[in-house]
Amino acid sequence: MFRQSIDGSYPTAHILGENIQATYGTQLSPAELKSLAARLQQRHSAELEEDHIA
Repeated sequence: MFRQSIDGSYPTAHILGENIQATYGTQLSPAELKSLAARLQQRHSAELEEDHIA
């Protein structure tokens, strides 16, 4: 779902929260969303680096 949320740039924590709520019916706190967004951005960047190196 995170990759689907990327539309030219990473989604904000707010947009990510809206997508999670719409998809899963779950609402996360602003702090949880901020942390999740940061972790997902780091993970996505690492995956892109791995793909580029491979």
